[in-house]
Amino acid sequence: MKYLKNILKALSNFFLHYIDYILFLFLITFKLFLFARLTGTVFVKQGTVQYLSTFFDWLLHWNGDSLDLLRKGIVMISLGAILLLSFWILFLPRRARFLSLVILNFLITFMIFADLIYFRYFEDLISANVLLQIGQVGALGNSISNLFSGIDWIFFIDILVLIPITIFVFKKVKRTKASKQKRISRAASAVVVFAVGYLLVAYPMKVFIEKGGSYLFEKTLSNMRVYEVTGLLGFHGFDLYKFVNENVLHKNTISEKEKNHIQEWFTDHQKKISQKTPYYGIAKGKNVITVQVEAFQNFFIDKKVNGQEITPNLNKLKKESMYFNHFYHQTASGRTSDAEFLNNTSLYPLYTGSAYINYSGNTFTALPETLKDNGYETAAFHAYKPSFWNRYLMYKTIGIDTFYSLDTFKQDEKLGWSISDESMLRQSAEKMVKLKSPFYSFLITLSSHHPYNLPSNYQELDLNGYQDGTFKNYLQSVHYVDKAIGTFIEQLKKDGLWDESIVIFYGDHDSGLMKADSEIAQFGGAKGEDLTFNQMKGEVPMFIHLPGNEKAGVYQQVGGQIDISPTIMHLLGISPKGKYMMGTPLFQEDNRLVVFRTGAYTTNHVYYQPSLDGKFENGTCFDTKTKNKTTLDACKKDYEEATDQLEISDAILKGNLIKLFKKDGK
Repeated sequence: MKYLKNILKALSNFFLHYIDYILFLFLITFKLFLFARLTGTVFVKQGTVQYLSTFFDWLLHWNGDSLDLLRKGIVMISLGAILLLSFWILFLPRRARFLSLVILNFLITFMIFADLIYFRYFEDLISANVLLQIGQVGALGNSISNLFSGIDWIFFIDILVLIPITIFVFKKVKRTKASKQKRISRAASAVVVFAVGYLLVAYPMKVFIEKGGSYLFEKTLSNMRVYEVTGLLGFHGFDLYKFVNENVLHKNTISEKEKNHIQEWFTDHQKKISQKTPYYGIAKGKNVITVQVEAFQNFFIDKKVNGQEITPNLNKLKKESMYFNHFYHQTASGRTSDAEFLNNTSLYPLYTGSAYINYSGNTFTALPETLKDNGYETAAFHAYKPSFWNRYLMYKTIGIDTFYSLDTFKQDEKLGWSISDESMLRQSAEKMVKLKSPFYSFLITLSSHHPYNLPSNYQELDLNGYQDGTFKNYLQSVHYVDKAIGTFIEQLKKDGLWDESIVIFYGDHDSGLMKADSEIAQFGGAKGEDLTFNQMKGEVPMFIHLPGNEKAGVYQQVGGQIDISPTIMHLLGISPKGKYMMGTPLFQEDNRLVVFRTGAYTTNHVYYQPSLDGKFENGTCFDTKTKNKTTLDACKKDYEEATDQLEISDAILKGNLIKLFKKDGK
């Protein structure tokens, strides 16, 4: 009894002496909870009452089988992370402690808020690799500002209140030299808080790893999977450790065994994609014009709103071209730059950050370089700043002869981020006429970029009856871009390029608006987050027009952006031998595999959606024909291949292995 009284007395004294610290812990925990609430992630998978009940049950009856709580609500690890971040403050005297708590509160709050804004668009968290792209932020301007919400001010209210209190404390509380006993007491408190924080983080993580969770950290395929286990602060701690470990302590170390496996994989793959089909060489010697369309999703094709066609020009193009109606974007946090990277290099993007920034100095066997070796002039057209996404360097790396950026276009029709797509496409066509044939032109549109604020004089659709303002703006933007594409096609015909070229249009990534039960999901016919939702979110349009409308029709096989370069080479009759490309020509219909950076994948027969913990057995396998769940055995073999491909692509980038392989003559 006396022992218990002493413990209660110690706790009471700690509470009285460190009320400011306890308030800090409460505020940061609340902000992490608010982040989860606003993003629909952990902390709120259960109702509040149910969660608290489970939480206290966890405290009283922790055992190795309680991992369900770890996945559904990571309060313990989050609280432990806060303690580890802040324990050192308890060494300080009261004045310094109070100021340090306010500063640390602000820094953590800013980090949480930045993650929130980033998540609203990318559905991902800011990583160390993303921070290397910080120079892009200033150019995002209005797009970022549209991601703010009124409720966001809650994150900073306490700081606004604490600033004047801090000033008051510094004026009223005088500096005094602490006694030896007080210094020992502060040190003891700090050590205890550190020990508790370490226990709250280390013990559940130890159990998780012992239960097979080590794979999640060793083969990180998704930031969000790590977050769902470690919490926000834990994720950033792990990400920093991983970044330093990979880029400083063990920079780009790829074992000889891994290198041999990668070389063997590419040797087999080159044989596979060398197999000829009736499409091989069908457009030999023709120009190649590729148009990457901003935030353009597939479900708009042939769709009407209030009796109006949303994409009348693409609907017409569909009848004259090869249209792939199960074609997917495979981008990650690099978004538009990822789509370009997938298209031109036929490698996977990074799971976080952008290959355009992190690996612009690498060696690739990219499409533009390959076409240059076959007598093509190469050019890129994008009416924006050449430094954005590091394009002015990356384009040289992959073999682009000329980059027509913002400064080379007449600023005749300002719209959104730049000039209008109609103006950009018209001016690009005028420049292409002057290129030496055969040529490769890579164009990137921009008018349908988030936040989709198309001026009223460009809005032509009657959207009466729809409520979501952003979705309505997006519809108007898509309709406008379709009109610009129609004008561009007519100009290509007029200039004599249409029937002398392979002309490709494809979407770069989804709109960022797809959420379960959102108006856009309902519009596309998806309910909840079932297979239809995943397919609708991932599919982008893909049109390949050949001279004379040859081979026009609807193609049902699945494909992805990584397949574009091998497909173009196949049509031109260019051998893939010696090319380190991971895609497959879209005309090779057997054993098709489309892999996503999340670890999900799809074939012509199944769609695999991974679980948050990354374990295969906890994922879901769908039959794409019935749309129903099927046995995991149906997804097992392709899952192993999909995971292997992602790891191979990452190793290629981190170790700059293509340069090594070319040097060795492999």
